Amino acid sequence: MVRHMQKKNEMWYEPADFARSKLKFECEMSRDDHGFLCGLIKQKLPSVIMEIGVAEGGTTLVIDTAMKMLGIVGKLFSIDISKELYCDRTKDTGFIYKESENHWLEHEFIFGHTVADFIRDTKEIIDFVVLDTTHIVPGELLDFLAILPYLNNGTTVVLHDVFLNIARGLCNDPTLVSSSPWSIATKLLYSSVSGIKYSSEKNNSGEYVNISAFEITEQTREQVYNVFFALTHTWQYIPADWQIGEYKMVFGKEYDDECNRLFEYALESNKKIKKNEFYYNNQGFHIPFREISYNSKVLLYGAGMLGRLIFREINETKYCEVVAWVDRDYEKMGAPIISPEMVFSSEYDYILIAIEDTSVYQYIRKTIIGRDSRLEKKILDHINLNA
Repeated sequence: MVRHMQKKNEMWYEPADFARSKLKFECEMSRDDHGFLCGLIKQKLPSVIMEIGVAEGGTTLVIDTAMKMLGIVGKLFSIDISKELYCDRTKDTGFIYKESENHWLEHEFIFGHTVADFIRDTKEIIDFVVLDTTHIVPGELLDFLAILPYLNNGTTVVLHDVFLNIARGLCNDPTLVSSSPWSIATKLLYSSVSGIKYSSEKNNSGEYVNISAFEITEQTREQVYNVFFALTHTWQYIPADWQIGEYKMVFGKEYDDECNRLFEYALESNKKIKKNEFYYNNQGFHIPFREISYNSKVLLYGAGMLGRLIFREINETKYCEVVAWVDRDYEKMGAPIISPEMVFSSEYDYILIAIEDTSVYQYIRKTIIGRDSRLEKKILDHINLNA
């Protein structure tokens, strides 16, 4: 019989239970997820923790509470690309932690850049990582490859949402079911990376806890090509040029030519795939539901091919509501398409600019912001597939 080489991790629920009882917050990590995470902290006793992906900041607070209960005086760095909460831009990223009192750890929020930008300049020796970002490829794969050269052997890396694709596929929400095949970034990373792995215990319902971890060894570095190869999976999104630039600063310096060639191949191939999805496969387009709050109000700008695809998908999923659909040729198109002036007089939560041409897209965006700078936070920039 072939047996898997994984270690078990004891669950430790007290930190999360205490933090939740004090602040009564909701968090994307479940009680069992936090139990697994805190159990590893109790076992490893880290002194410098790096959290990649912050969201509401509930896990930030739980980590702080666990370290306080253990009496460990340490540091915590919380890194996120967005300063605003991805699913509710009226709130700050990390607002739960910010609202709490009596923080134990020396803590710093780092927003606006990828972890690659932070890790290149830090002098800290990170010995524990919580990686919980997009869950869609290339997401966590890029982030791990960016930090690996700067981590020592023995560093623990925790991955959240390793079973997210299954959870979404089995739920009754059609929007989440449709995203199930894409929700695999942490699973793909956990499957391709080498190291000492920690399996998740089953919770009371008999299902696997949606979190796992691994410890970096020399074998992790020797077999890192496997993770680069995993990047050749189809990407759901293409990171912005400035994000790619930050990753390349690390990859070009820290990895050999073979790994860098594979990364370039994955990047350029997926750029072509994205264009093919738009031009040849209407079903290839996915609205960024993760960025949009459920039952929110959306203004849709553009009634061309892309705009009609978005309008149809929103109507089919009923996840959110298009309260206004505008286009500069509204007079020719007729109802329900109306004048772009409604951008400045309608009530809505988000603006989706459904324009294929990059230059036209940027012109419309600048025009909106130029007339009302407050609307910038409502625009979901990455809706343009050809950017």
